[in-house]
Amino acid sequence: MDSKPTNIWIVSRECDGIAEAGGVKNVTCSLSEGLVEQGIKTTLFIPRYGCTNFSKIKNYINNVIPEQKIIVNNQEYIVSYDGAETYSGVKVIFIVHQIFSEKNEVYTYSAKDEELNASNCRGIGFHDTLELDVLFQKAVVLYTLLDNQVDLIHCHDATTAIIPALTYYANKDVFSKIKYVVTIHNAGPGYHHDFSSLNQAIEYTNLPVEILQNSMNYNKVEPFLIASKFAEISTVSPWYAEELINPANSENTANLSVLFEANKTMITGITNGIDYSRYEPQHTDISLLPFPFNPLKGEFEGKISNRNYFINNYCLEKNIFSQDLSFTRHGFLNIDNEKSVLFCFHGRIVRQKGIDLLTQAAKIAMDANPNIKFLILGQGEVELENNLISLSSENKGGFLYFQGYEKALSRLVVAVSDFILLPSRFEPCGLEDFIAQFFGTIPIAHATGGLNKILNEKTGFLY
Repeated sequence: MDSKPTNIWIVSRECDGIAEAGGVKNVTCSLSEGLVEQGIKTTLFIPRYGCTNFSKIKNYINNVIPEQKIIVNNQEYIVSYDGAETYSGVKVIFIVHQIFSEKNEVYTYSAKDEELNASNCRGIGFHDTLELDVLFQKAVVLYTLLDNQVDLIHCHDATTAIIPALTYYANKDVFSKIKYVVTIHNAGPGYHHDFSSLNQAIEYTNLPVEILQNSMNYNKVEPFLIASKFAEISTVSPWYAEELINPANSENTANLSVLFEANKTMITGITNGIDYSRYEPQHTDISLLPFPFNPLKGEFEGKISNRNYFINNYCLEKNIFSQDLSFTRHGFLNIDNEKSVLFCFHGRIVRQKGIDLLTQAAKIAMDANPNIKFLILGQGEVELENNLISLSSENKGGFLYFQGYEKALSRLVVAVSDFILLPSRFEPCGLEDFIAQFFGTIPIAHATGGLNKILNEKTGFLY
């Protein structure tokens, strides 16, 4: 832009403290708050889910603009818009409809959903994912037509990537007043939110056939390819930007890198930052840890205290914590603080994260040295979860798996460990290596994508 923007909209399906799923939540939150700190008027657009957390929200107002009628796949939806503000000064516009409010997770069915309906398998994407994506984006575009006093709209990931194109064909004059950025957080298989056919893309988006035809990946229509014709494209690290335009990475991008290279798509890589003030281990009200410590000053007594707390409350063979929690424990750990070395993993239990490689390595390591212990927390693909459950059963006292997610426990798992394992097959940026270092836990990572920001043998180990 020729001048510094004064009004920016952030459009995302998730945001830390409001609706949480993957790493997008951290970026959306920190970026919004950072812009406000710079004196830039910032508005976050996000659906109002059944799982939305309102503890960060104030000044909630219903129906800040009139309800809008939106057609998606020949079905009519009446959408309303609620306004609010975060305590950090970010304006929030919630897109409101039952299709969002009935969801207990951001992208996938929860254990609760599976209990109510066996066809809604836990960890699997919603049957109506495309309806959610397109309805949300069309709702934002309609808001843009009513209030276009905005300099830049920043769209996060494939779930928001067609907003620039939708705006262009809704009103070219409005489109021309605004700059657009679409950030690719993950272009791996399963993250494209693509349309299964040209006809499906036409029915859902009503975009011109020519645009959709020129955005096809085999028989599918790609939101990221649509976006590349109407917006600047960025991604979350310079290493991942290089991988996205390298045809050699076809498998890890489901052929998207081949098409980006063929189209000479320009992608700017800017490494995701992270807000240390959200994790400070020296302040327990911030870190959510039982005991304070400060690795920056070489003060690690609290790390040992946290480990002892963890051993006494979560590791013993007999559970002493309530089972009415958002995770299920499998296995236990026998830890000797003088001898045991604790390796952890925290994140999505999916193939991208190298979970199958981790389980193979864990077997070898535990067979070779009984002092090596493994601590895993996360949820995702059922087959991979079952492999972790089996490992915990086969290696009693050496392997502990928390199936699910709980924010304070996830931080405790990382903080009490000696090393964090990051064996991702590909990793656009990765934030867990940052978080681990905050807590004095050393990352061991595959040298791919954004994990290359680790300085080998200085801030961690790369292989």
